[in-house]
Amino acid sequence: ILFLDGKELIDLPLIERKKILKDVVEENERVRIAEYKIGSGKELFELARKSGLEGIVAKKIDSAYEIGKRSKNWLKIKAENSLDVVIVGYTTGTGEREDFGSLLVAAYQNGKLKFLGRVGTGFSKEEIEGIIRKLEKEKISNPPVSSENVKLELPEGREAIWVKPKYVCEVRFLEFTEDMQLRAPVFVRMREDKSIEECEIEA
Repeated sequence: ILFLDGKELIDLPLIERKKILKDVVEENERVRIAEYKIGSGKELFELARKSGLEGIVAKKIDSAYEIGKRSKNWLKIKAENSLDVVIVGYTTGTGEREDFGSLLVAAYQNGKLKFLGRVGTGFSKEEIEGIIRKLEKEKISNPPVSSENVKLELPEGREAIWVKPKYVCEVRFLEFTEDMQLRAPVFVRMREDKSIEECEIEA
């Protein structure tokens, strides 16, 4: 709660504003006050991660409300997962990244490569240059994954380029979607120490 009876409350500590909110708002079928827990942040985060939730929001109980600002007093902590995936292609991009937009990745499921989507963030300029040098030598005409699960909706002017499944990289992501695509994937690093056969997901 930020205002009450014409009075601004933004400078009050968060815990006081929560108490005021509980006193003035009557809950019903349509209105619920968000619950919170003081302490046990690590345990709550682990519970959120195991439950497949996006994460938690951690707030200092004595923090004021800062309008239009990002503050270290309020943190969104995402429960991300990590996975080693096979690089099966890449897309072209725009602007300074005209030659590279994203990686196309997959993993083995029941002995076959299953397409998991695109990874377009997390790269440094040097990493992009190194990846392109590797992949340009491995271009092929057709996707090395089952065409039935390849869902690519590329912006106009961008192109998908398929490569031999030879290289592995690590990605972070929030979760798998219902159709087994990576949600919000981020490139972490190349995995020269991993073989493509080691990149497996459960059926």
